[in-house]
Amino acid sequence: MLKFLLVSVVLLPCFIAPFAFSSDLMKSNASTTFRETYIDQPLEKARNCEDTNIDVYFYDTMITMHSVEYVNEAVSALEECATPTYTIAPILAKSHTQSDVEQLEAQISEMVAVLEAHKIDAEVDDIRVDKTRNNLTINGRTIVLEISDTGDLTN
Repeated sequence: MLKFLLVSVVLLPCFIAPFAFSSDLMKSNASTTFRETYIDQPLEKARNCEDTNIDVYFYDTMITMHSVEYVNEAVSALEECATPTYTIAPILAKSHTQSDVEQLEAQISEMVAVLEAHKIDAEVDDIRVDKTRNNLTINGRTIVLEISDTGDLTN
């Protein structure tokens, strides 16, 4: 019985501590989410007719559904702006191969097709090479859609 008492005295704080020190105040200081950083902020800039960059992700040569929705939402938000200019900025990893280049060319064609569906004629920039390997590129971001010269609201 004494062993049980000694063990419970040692273990009891381990079970209570996580609940005792957690509060709503601590939870509100959590870091921002992926959506807040990479989706909501650029879309808010688009709604305000400010220059912005939209990260576009691909799975092999096909644009992901999330990216299509994201681009569609940005294009819709920019309908109120005077004259937005769209530039497709392709990105390759530092240690790319010839097959990576060929895949990127197919991805550029896919991105052009998405924008043409919105009757948008986009300029294709030169291929950029990432200097460092990062999670965005590892997860399939190979194009950044740069939107600039948006001017003021048309209304």
